[in-house]
Amino acid sequence: MVFVTAYDNYAVQDFEQAAADYVLKPVNETRLARTVERLQSLLAGRREPADPLAQLVGRLQALLPEDSVGERLDFVRAAVGNAVRMIPVSDVVYFQAADKYVCVATADSEVLIRVPLRELLPQLDPKRFRQVNRSTVVNLACVSSAVRDSIGKLQLNLRHRPEKPRVGPVYAHLFRQM
Repeated sequence: MVFVTAYDNYAVQDFEQAAADYVLKPVNETRLARTVERLQSLLAGRREPADPLAQLVGRLQALLPEDSVGERLDFVRAAVGNAVRMIPVSDVVYFQAADKYVCVATADSEVLIRVPLRELLPQLDPKRFRQVNRSTVVNLACVSSAVRDSIGKLQLNLRHRPEKPRVGPVYAHLFRQM
């Protein structure tokens, strides 16, 4: 694999992932020729013919992090005054990003936590929680219906909460009729 980019600050990291070469943009012909020679010598030195697609898939899989989540999140810890409140994830109706915080809404309360939504999402069970727009993740068990409003936008009606989160176009397929 050869990385061709305008940014040199990832070169060491890419070589650690077994990159064959790292070419900076704008690419000049001399540098590109050296890269091609390097690739040809690497390919010539192989003992067995390899399926290039299978090799690429193998290398890309090696780049993916292992299941870093491990177990799913069972409780959300939220500071409330001098106490830390333990909220079972099953009680959460939705999570909504709010500046540097995430609002955790249950049937009877809302608290803020200091974990970005993008870090929280991989810890949630994808069978139960789904992102419905850039800033909102809902507990599917708490969705009573999905309704189109007067301008054609999809909104969710939630059990136990008055809010009606909008569904982004990217996520609308989650709420189509079966």
